[in-house]
Amino acid sequence: MTFDWESWSKVVIPLAVFLFSLIALFWLRRLANRLLNRWLIRARWKGTPVVLHSLRVPSILWNLLISAYLGLVVSELHPTWKSPTGNGLWTLFLISVAVAAINILLGLTTFIPDDMRYLNMPFQY
Repeated sequence: MTFDWESWSKVVIPLAVFLFSLIALFWLRRLANRLLNRWLIRARWKGTPVVLHSLRVPSILWNLLISAYLGLVVSELHPTWKSPTGNGLWTLFLISVAVAAINILLGLTTFIPDDMRYLNMPFQY
């Protein structure tokens, strides 16, 4: 049995790109979470826990999807498989961004009555 370097590299290079980008993105996620947390705490805003909690899980999914896409880009898959797979990954990414935004907005609606007391005023013409 002979060792075929060409077929082995077709698997290792995309896998290495996936893993290195995943490590880099998780490091950036950690840094961004620290900076966002520090900034929101300094702002003394009541919605801080809502924003931080709503972005925790989706950001993990975003890291996985972006890393998978980068691994797909450098792979030698046939274009008939590469294009739909890439489109599917970006679709999942956009759906998760929309769900995260909806979760943030729904969480922040609990603070509206406290901050907007003028809504209790009687309607005037």
